[in-house]
Formats: sequence, C-alpha cells, structure tokens
Amino acid sequence: MATMLLFGFTSCNAQTSETDKNFAKLGKPVSDSSTTQTLTITKVRKPWYAWRSLVVHKMKESIPEYQAIEGLNQKFYSFTENRKMFGGLYFWETEQDANKWFNKAWFDRIEKKYAEKGIVMYFGVQSVKSFATVNPNAKDLYAAITYKKEDTFFIDNSAVGLIKLLTLTDDKKQTCYLTIWQNKEQAETYFQKKNVTNEFFDVPFFIVNKI
Repeated sequence: MATMLLFGFTSCNAQTSETDKNFAKLGKPVSDSSTTQTLTITKVRKPWYAWRSLVVHKMKESIPEYQAIEGLNQKFYSFTENRKMFGGLYFWETEQDANKWFNKAWFDRIEKKYAEKGIVMYFGVQSVKSFATVNPNAKDLYAAITYKKEDTFFIDNSAVGLIKLLTLTDDKKQTCYLTIWQNKEQAETYFQKKNVTNEFFDVPFFIVNKI
C-alpha cells in the first residue's frame, strides 16, 4: 500500500490533513516513456490588470477544450515564477500532435488577444519517472526546468516532495530536466544548494487525459 506523504505543510493540522489526501508516495519510481514523447512549455504575457485568481478561473473554464485535444496526455497549467506570464506544461504523445495544436492560427489568436506573440518551447522526452500519485484535485504544485552545470549532477529520487521527473533534450540537443513538486517550498529547498540553472513555474492545477 502506498505511504501518504506527510511533509511540507506546517501552517495548521487541518491544512496538513487535507494536503496528505492528495499525495501518495510510490514504493519505488515508476518509469514510462512510451506515451509522452514531447513536452511543450507555453508563455503568454499576462495582462497587468489580471490578478492570479482571475487567470486561474479562466484556466478552469478552458478545461473541456484541453480535454478534447488529440494526443495531449497531461497539462499542468502554469505561471512563470514572477507571474508576469501564464501558460502550461503540455505532455504530448508525439511532436506532430503538438504541432497540430500550436499552429499559425494559435499564434495569430494569441497575438490578437494579448497584443504580443506567445512563446512555445519544445523538448524531446527521453524518460519519465513518477515518484508519487497525485489526486486530480491537488493544487498549487511547483515545477522546475533544470540545466546542470556539473556532469556529476543528478536528481535525487528520494527528494522530499518530488512527484515526477522528465529527462529532456532542448532544441539545442542539451540535456535538461523537468521536475514536478508538491509545493514551492520543497522545490526551492531541494535546489538552493545545487549548482544548476533553474526556471521555476507556479502550477495552480493540472488535468490528465491519458496516463
């Protein structure tokens, strides 16, 4: 039986209890690279007047649209660390599926609506490891794209709060990593003494179309 995660939230017992229901640590990491071959990360300039809760509300309204996209396995809705941009971390079955969605019409629509071009970054997925199961109702996760500065660097499988690890290659064929964490504190605590370059993402919620 999976062991419930009991760390990272200390503000009150009620909050801790509710949080524990959302995460269950796996006995050992589960590897799967067969269903997700491409990761895309989108960034769109957030209007200055749109506070986080308003954008999250609009994100939730878009769920049916994204649940219907062919080839989209998962989407982690996201903000950049400074919350000046919003978007998502998309797990695709194939690069072709991603290209069908991020077509000229998508870029034109984003530019017309937000008066600025949207950014879409592509990564090849080399491997996927899951370290915990997550309730679909879990919220306020945290993610990081990490580039190592030393060849000896690796992601510790026993890191507190680690949910998922993707080993990636970027458009320059450099190796990097995407990690998903239970919360901001656990992600920042893990990386604070590591010799790496990180880009962090605030993840208010996520959807799973296919595991």
